[in-house]
Amino acid sequence: DGISSLTRTEDTRRTFGTSLESVDYAVALIIVCAAALAFVVLYNLTNINITERLRELATLKVLGFYDREVHNYVNREMMILTGMGVVVGLPLGRWIGGLLTAALNMPSLYFEVEVHWYSYAIAVVATLAFALLVQLFTNPVLDRVDPVSSLKSVE
Repeated sequence: DGISSLTRTEDTRRTFGTSLESVDYAVALIIVCAAALAFVVLYNLTNINITERLRELATLKVLGFYDREVHNYVNREMMILTGMGVVVGLPLGRWIGGLLTAALNMPSLYFEVEVHWYSYAIAVVATLAFALLVQLFTNPVLDRVDPVSSLKSVE
């Protein structure tokens, strides 16, 4: 009573097996593209930060700061901003993901949204790893900052 149809999980797997495998490939492609986008965004933001603050960084070198101290100054700021992005981005991403899956639900097919704690851990670790990798690429740029440029007048 009250049941209109019954489907076994094994029958569904047999029916949708190949199409679900293609969904796995699509999800993997989306993850790779998101990782590449995260790296590019972090790299561009760091380069813009360095370019906009070139005179400030050159002044620090004139005042006697060593290259390592300048690296720590810029990289610490970038890690703090990355941490703030993680803290804001995780709940915001979960909320937007929930909205998307709710909008994509069909009457005949429902995908249960289940996000494990280790998915969040992987996202945090990957983001911090990208930030550290960006530091490796931008530290040579900081080394090439010319201290004499801070002494030139702006014309």
